[in-house]
Amino acid sequence: MCWKNPAPGRLKLNVDAAIRENRSVLGWILRDDSVNFIAGMSKVWIGVLSPLVAELIGIREALSWAKGRGWDRVDVESDSSGAISEILKESSISLVGVLDGDIREIASCFMDISFFHVKRSANRASHELAKAACSVFDCICMSVFPPHFITHVLNTNSLNAS
Repeated sequence: MCWKNPAPGRLKLNVDAAIRENRSVLGWILRDDSVNFIAGMSKVWIGVLSPLVAELIGIREALSWAKGRGWDRVDVESDSSGAISEILKESSISLVGVLDGDIREIASCFMDISFFHVKRSANRASHELAKAACSVFDCICMSVFPPHFITHVLNTNSLNAS
């Protein structure tokens, strides 16, 4: 499965997270319906978390970031089926449930938002951004021009976009 561009007038926010060396690393990338890079972020979250919690924190942080920039028609994709399932569930009582509640609250501020599970192959750019966070202590924010280490992924996505 390859990355697919969003419907006209929408943006696609791909999110990924991983756990490396006692910290969670997060990455997200925003692209438009013409497959143009809008912005991206690599971020470190201190503390060892479960992969599910790391993914949910990544989605929450990415949504908060997108909302703060006024983007309100967004398709959110993650390769964590557990995270997407938790977000789409009605309720849960746990740390996961608290994060789900945070995500749903932020999502309610968007004009139109959807959540989708995708295979890792369709989420490679955000995966590369999360990996890049391994080498930083806080975060790297990118806009207008993507970092060189994901251009090959973006070019492949452009060729495969439908």
